[in-house]
Amino acid sequence: MKRDVAEEDGTRERARTLRTLLVAGMGLMVVGAISALFRSTQVLSSVLTYVGMLVEHVIAYALARSGRLRLAVGIHVALYLVMVAFAMYGYGGIVSPVGFVLPPIVLLAGLTWNGRAGLVTAAAAAALTFGFLALEKAGVLPRRGPPEPERLAIVIAATLVITGSILAVALQTIAAARARALEHQRARLHAEEKLAQARTLDTVARLAAGVAHDFNNVLTLIMGLAGEIEDTAQGQAADSARGIQEAARRAAALPRLLLSFGRGQSVAPRALDVNAVVREAEPLLRRFAGESRLVLELAELLPAVSAEPTQLQQILLNLVGNARDAMATPGQVTVVTAKAAAEQRARAPWAASGDVPAIVLQVTDTGEGMSPAVAARVFEPFFTTKAPGKGTGIGLASVREIVEHSGGMIWAASEPGKGSSFTVLLRAAER
Repeated sequence: MKRDVAEEDGTRERARTLRTLLVAGMGLMVVGAISALFRSTQVLSSVLTYVGMLVEHVIAYALARSGRLRLAVGIHVALYLVMVAFAMYGYGGIVSPVGFVLPPIVLLAGLTWNGRAGLVTAAAAAALTFGFLALEKAGVLPRRGPPEPERLAIVIAATLVITGSILAVALQTIAAARARALEHQRARLHAEEKLAQARTLDTVARLAAGVAHDFNNVLTLIMGLAGEIEDTAQGQAADSARGIQEAARRAAALPRLLLSFGRGQSVAPRALDVNAVVREAEPLLRRFAGESRLVLELAELLPAVSAEPTQLQQILLNLVGNARDAMATPGQVTVVTAKAAAEQRARAPWAASGDVPAIVLQVTDTGEGMSPAVAARVFEPFFTTKAPGKGTGIGLASVREIVEHSGGMIWAASEPGKGSSFTVLLRAAER
């Protein structure tokens, strides 16, 4: 497919080069015809020669415009050689001004098809030139005097203009081809990177499926022991036991989330009150925030959203944990819920279908912030700025996957030294 596209682009560029050559040639023929009207003693035959060559250029240009490049090159070269031979025979032989135009124009015309055609047309032009030279040397054709300086100057100037125009187009063609090659290379590298990521995610999903059973058995044991502690302990110990049970229940959902992330499995969303989900997860969020201060700013009377509750909690846990890690010293993590503003809704994938209500869930930290290069890659799977062993790089990637599967979108805003904010936009559930 890429090869076909590249060949089509190459043909288009060659046709453009030929058309430039033909337009320049038309101008030369018009100048020659006008000059013949005032200077030639054989006005009719001289003008007709230029007019005939002008008609040939127009025919070849029309063929090139219609996409028949090979036919346009063949007709142009063949008729050009015939007309040039006629002009050289009748008006100056080997020293005819038209002989100066012959080599570059015919060579460049052939090159617009391919290198071999350029060599063939150059050989034909050389054979015609040396043929006339041999005929003059043998006395078959009379020797002519030198061309008039004015005519020769016009021809040389026109030849330089034509050659310069073609070289300019050729340089543009080379630059365009190089740009396309770089673009294709970038696309190939991007596709290879995506393929490697897909294989890695599939490996993660297989691993999650393999360990899920044993993992859940361990969690069941932890929950049972925590339940026994809760029944026998009091005060803070009982609260800690309940926290262990809550964390274990949420951890039990992780293998399923990992499978969904790795294999794109669907989930069963339902209408949710985002504020209720945040409040339910608040004790665990405070533990995830560590020594940093957790602040909740929850707007009232928000519409419900369509999402899966465990996944929405997983989004919160990942974003709060990421905010905690972004701060070298304890700071503040702020969780905000609000109705989406108009400019935020305009960024949504459903924006074209109308002004649909939506809510935003935003997590902000007071950390060191991110550079533009890091912010551009922050959602890539397995990309992390943490030290080896400190992070896997799938937390924010899984968040984006969950959000996009829910029909929403997420973006990051950050400046070095000014902290970071991650904004999740979720569409309101249909009533």
